[in-house]
Amino acid sequence: MVHAPLAADRVAVSQTLESVFMIPQEHRSKIPDRIQKRLADLQSEIDEIVATARCKFLISGSSKTGAGDLMSEYERAQSVAFVTRYDNLPEDMKTHLVEHEGRWMISNLWVLRHVLNDFRPLIHNQHDAVHYNHVHRTWFKMLQRADYKDGIMIRVRDENERDITTVYSQSLVENKQAISAVVNRLDFGYLYNGVLQHSDPLHFG
Repeated sequence: MVHAPLAADRVAVSQTLESVFMIPQEHRSKIPDRIQKRLADLQSEIDEIVATARCKFLISGSSKTGAGDLMSEYERAQSVAFVTRYDNLPEDMKTHLVEHEGRWMISNLWVLRHVLNDFRPLIHNQHDAVHYNHVHRTWFKMLQRADYKDGIMIRVRDENERDITTVYSQSLVENKQAISAVVNRLDFGYLYNGVLQHSDPLHFG
């Protein structure tokens, strides 16, 4: 038996439809209660994951960075590749749900597949040089170096030219921890290997 959501659930569903899912206005009144409840549950799960990630941030404040231009070939290639990929990621991608002859489906699945694959080297492929763990490791080393002979050094100063490299380094660690808190909660193995690419039976069931 499917029960209609309570009034509070209706509000949550309405906010979910606006913030995460793109549903044509003419379809919204037709959405079955079970699908509305599922969308609200998904939004609650997303909110909980984001809240967990935000708990990783302990340091606040802004800073400006200054760095030399002498980078190793690996560092330069990694930086260019990461920035190129990251700067071209969509900032507001919504899932479009539509109803057709009584069946509900994702109308922009083809677009979502391409977007998810754009994210893949950054958050899932741990052997890729642009995976966020490798990028963090490269730049964290630059912040921690004490001798130019070991490679490029980065020092961070605030608006008053005070050295805040230690504080910034901790902030960088917190950012990585926040990303990990989100990524580790999501089933990317199933998504990438079971659906988008290989249809690996190990990721079904």
